[in-house]
Amino acid sequence: FATASEQQRQLVYAFVDTVHEPGDVEAIGKAIVNYLNAVDAMPQNKADYHVLVVFVRPVSDCSLTGYADMTQQLLQSLHESDVAPWPADIPKDEDDPQWAFAFAGRPLFVNVSTPANVKRHSRNVGPGMTLMISPREVFDRVAGPTDRGRKVRSLIRARTEAFDHGLA
Repeated sequence: FATASEQQRQLVYAFVDTVHEPGDVEAIGKAIVNYLNAVDAMPQNKADYHVLVVFVRPVSDCSLTGYADMTQQLLQSLHESDVAPWPADIPKDEDDPQWAFAFAGRPLFVNVSTPANVKRHSRNVGPGMTLMISPREVFDRVAGPTDRGRKVRSLIRARTEAFDHGLA
């Protein structure tokens, strides 16, 4: 989907220095809100390929654990700054299989890539942390629990495994 989105020039970009400075967290929050407003105004066939990509300035010598902590801190900071109520149909317990991160009243699909992912090439898209964000309903519609969705997920997993040299 990312390839199709890029080819159709459907990616929206945001750039920040950090994920912990209040101004940068605010900028990410504003980028998400602006992105969601833009997606909501589009026809579904176009909106489904629209993805927000947030690039974070590279940091030196950060481990996978460090990036995981940074991601958790960012999501918590966004949650704490969110003025919209948590969606009623999304569990608040992160251990619940139906949980999804929500911001601006919307469940989101957030994919995080970092340069510390040296074995899993599919999770390393450059020298800095990168977040790819889309509405969760798009993910559910395109790759959800349907025959078509199962085929899409199977294809994605097979391509990812090949790209990651056999890592499943």
